[in-house]
Amino acid sequence: MFFCFFLFQNYSKAQNLSFTVQSTTINAEYSTEIDLESTRLLSNAITFNIVSPRSGILMYARLKPLSNQPLSTLPQNPFSIKVNTSSANLGGNAFQARPLGFSDVLLFDTNQRASRGIRVTNDLLLNPIGYSVEPGEYNFSILFTLSEK
Repeated sequence: MFFCFFLFQNYSKAQNLSFTVQSTTINAEYSTEIDLESTRLLSNAITFNIVSPRSGILMYARLKPLSNQPLSTLPQNPFSIKVNTSSANLGGNAFQARPLGFSDVLLFDTNQRASRGIRVTNDLLLNPIGYSVEPGEYNFSILFTLSEK
């Protein structure tokens, strides 16, 4: 079984709110019992650089399948994200793993002003998927949404 997902270099700007996502294409292969039954960690896999002149930022994420398969046939919550380090005080239990699904999940929030920039480094966890998922190739993108409070 093979999973591949893409993290795009995103740049978004609206009323001086901007962020970039730094990562590369990550290939996750599930071919052994250990792969299917245990969590694997990709440390510092995703980095956010956020700039905003206002206080109050919310960061969300969700998976987007890159195929036309019905969602019911895809692995549910195959990945989780958790903050590893941050240059800001984060709320929302940011340092705990957040399972990613097909709906938005709050990764973190902060009331700190980011006019000089906030850098948040995240770990990506490859969750165990068990044996009920059909063998095949599944491709996902992770979509990030940054908003102001």
